[in-house]
Order: sequence, then C-alpha cells, then structure tokens
Amino acid sequence: MYYWDYGIMKRKIIVIKIGSSIIMTKRNKLDEFRIAHIADQFIALQNAGFNIVLVISGAVACGVNIMTYSSDRMYLSSDGLMRQVAAGVGQVYLISTLLRIFE
Repeated sequence: MYYWDYGIMKRKIIVIKIGSSIIMTKRNKLDEFRIAHIADQFIALQNAGFNIVLVISGAVACGVNIMTYSSDRMYLSSDGLMRQVAAGVGQVYLISTLLRIFE
C-alpha cells in the first residue's frame, strides 16, 4: 500500500526485531507455538497493506540447544569458535522452522 506525501510516493514499512528471549521457551527450546502466533500477526499486517521486515536474533541460542554443548563452556571459549559453530547450526534450524511455519 502506498500513500502520497507532498507528491512523493512512500511505502509503509514495519521492521520487527525478535530476540531469543521471545522465540525460546524457559527450557531453552524453540517455541514454535509463539512463532506461529507471530506469523499470524505478520500475515495480518501484510494483508493490511504493510511491508514487513522480520529480524530474528536467536541463532546462537538455537544452536546451543541442538549441539547440547554447555552454554557456559561456549561463552568462556577464548576464540569464540564454538559460538560461531552454534550460530551456524542454529541459523539453519531456525530458518527451516520459520519456512515451515510461514508456508
């Protein structure tokens, strides 16, 4: 949806940032129910004419859960390599979950 402001066409864009505290349960599992609820709200905003940008930062938290690696050991790692590995693993899992829910 577009609107005109002094002859300049502008788009309605909403940027939504969701962190790991929103998408993870208290037991450090990905909260698919909450993500599905967010997806419903996302679709409602799109249907209302908004362009939505969704930013999710929870890859490390998801990866730690999948790798069953102690988060204390990971964050104490001097080179941060395990954190990078957890982010990579978590990103794949998070994106595949989001694709399944948003379909």
